Amino acid sequence: MSVKIKKNEPNELKVQIKKTDSVFLNTLRRIMISEIPSLAIDRIHIETNTSCFHDEFLAHRIGLLPILSEKDIFSIPKQEDCNCNSGCPQCNFEFLLEKENTEDSLLGVYSSDFVPISNINTSFKLVSFHNSENGILLCKLAKGEKIKLKCIAIKGTGKEHAKWSPVCTVSYMPEKLPQSSKQRTTEQDNNQNFIMTIETNGSFTASDIFEKSLTLLKQKIISL
Repeated sequence: MSVKIKKNEPNELKVQIKKTDSVFLNTLRRIMISEIPSLAIDRIHIETNTSCFHDEFLAHRIGLLPILSEKDIFSIPKQEDCNCNSGCPQCNFEFLLEKENTEDSLLGVYSSDFVPISNINTSFKLVSFHNSENGILLCKLAKGEKIKLKCIAIKGTGKEHAKWSPVCTVSYMPEKLPQSSKQRTTEQDNNQNFIMTIETNGSFTASDIFEKSLTLLKQKIISL
């Protein structure tokens, strides 16, 4: 097997993988989607919400915001394994949001408006994108409307909820598509060349996700 990078951008990676089969690639794909841990907002304490969005709808949108951690995610304990209180700085990471519109025009509430509460163990922030200076738009406030809340992010995996999955899509396909059903059947039994595409939500770079999936697969093999 050999691997060659065809495209390497922060949120997208294309790799050519030679002399392998779809079973191996599908294993990596499933690990990327459901087993690479990340941070996501899990609990929200809403003090004020006079926007047009119901509390539940607003909380759902906030829970899907990707979070970038500057610390190796594998070294952060999961809450259920930490044996601590809910406010433990080892496994709970807090954000504050307070925004009020005092103007006549609509005011956007963005992911960049969330302020992380200082944490001595790790630095973290909500993900931003190059084509959106303010980050992800959550809602818009009319004059006099206000939102004030506190969020708590914890570590989890896509197995538990999609909000912890660090990828948007992971796909693979043969580099050369078979021309007939007979050829397709033959090639499925032999080593092939594939192009694998990984797109992330920004919480990790695409190359990091590829490397982490290989690390987890290696650990599974050793464990077996």
